Amino acid sequence: MRAKSSGPTETGQYMMNKTKVNSGETWYARAYLVYKDSAGAETVIYSRSVVSGTMP
Repeated sequence: MRAKSSGPTETGQYMMNKTKVNSGETWYARAYLVYKDSAGAETVIYSRSVVSGTMP
């Protein structure tokens, strides 16, 4: 699943909400950034941390 944020919060953070999660289900997420340099080369940087959450 890929998700896209609609825009930054007042503090400059980007957020995504996951809906329709079943009880006991665990989801994992990590951030990444895709950018193009002045020559048009695309680079992807992934966060080192992975977060998880389990629906009660």
